[in-house]
Amino acid sequence: MQKKELVFFTNTYPYGYGEIFIENELNFIAPFYDTIYLFYKTQETGLREVPKNVVLNYIEGPRAEEKKMVIKKQSFLFLFLVFNELFFSRQKLAFIKNLKYNLSHILNCIYYSERLKSKLSKETLNNAIFYSYWFFDWNFSLSILKYKNIIRKNCTRAHGYDLYENNGKPNYLPSRKFCLNNTDYIFPVSKVGEAYLKNIYPNYKEKILHQYLGTKDFGINPFQQNPSYMHIVSCSNIIEVKRIDLIIEILKHFKISVLWTHIGDGPLNKIIIEKAKILPENIKYDFKGKWTQKQIFDFYRTISIDFFINCSSSEGLPVSIMEAMSFSIPVIATNVGGTKDIVNKSNGILINKEFNPKEVANSILEFKNNKNIVNVRNEARLYWKNNFYYESNYAKFMTQLNVI
Repeated sequence: MQKKELVFFTNTYPYGYGEIFIENELNFIAPFYDTIYLFYKTQETGLREVPKNVVLNYIEGPRAEEKKMVIKKQSFLFLFLVFNELFFSRQKLAFIKNLKYNLSHILNCIYYSERLKSKLSKETLNNAIFYSYWFFDWNFSLSILKYKNIIRKNCTRAHGYDLYENNGKPNYLPSRKFCLNNTDYIFPVSKVGEAYLKNIYPNYKEKILHQYLGTKDFGINPFQQNPSYMHIVSCSNIIEVKRIDLIIEILKHFKISVLWTHIGDGPLNKIIIEKAKILPENIKYDFKGKWTQKQIFDFYRTISIDFFINCSSSEGLPVSIMEAMSFSIPVIATNVGGTKDIVNKSNGILINKEFNPKEVANSILEFKNNKNIVNVRNEARLYWKNNFYYESNYAKFMTQLNVI
């Protein structure tokens, strides 16, 4: 009997603290395969446990001499890909604007495709499903292998930075049409992402299908409505796109007592903590720093929370919101990416990307005072259960993977 194999591609997982949402998915899908080859490009501290049938493979980036070898041996392919970007890409101006970086990126992806070919058996290359978690460089390398008829089954998820062309860094997503031509399925993690991709690439709509991520059930928040203060929680890296400073701007307009808890840290940590010092005396804040998933869930399970808040300028479909709603915590979030797939007026507050902080503060108070909060909390958990429970979503995804 032919072995069932999956070749899975991440950025850093299972190392470091990022891509934590991959863990649920990998643990669910692992029993369906004899072997999963997991490839990643960055090694950080902290190796997380993976299922026993997962074989880890680290590939280092190419050195200068290896890039020269790629140009020498793959010159036709390199020129073909560059030509396609210059003449047929929707993003040709972004390609030209950052030409040195983008030429290097094409070389890197060709290099990785060659390394993959040398690391896997011919049987695996011919029969395995190749699955990239991000619609970015790994998928580009896999699309090269598909174009060369070296692999047969290629698919990818698509989230935020790797989906929306105006959000890429440096504002460029490589060889999009080439990748679409050579990928069997693209799975945006939201309906919004699916509609976006189908709208700008209508010729490929048959292979674009949203597949939600999902989270486990870790319990319910022990909510106790407290008239003396309101507890608002945020959980994210402290980076520019998360706009933690705008949470501070909202909090400035509350006259009631508020406790704001932030979980997570990042390069803007000191700046944000300094900005928080200007908050009035009725606003207390607590920066918890980086926590493990267990610490976060223990906190949600034991400390009463009124609202979860997310003010990002860009998102895929935030797993942090799924987690909060699974605990029955209502959510306040900006209407960016796929967030409106999960946040609505029955389970929280969806706010404009460019919002007025004072108006948002007033909306939160009005929501809190005029809504039956117990009903809202029940709706939050029910909506999560019906749409973002990991077991049902990953079962659907496995069905889709295996019909490729």
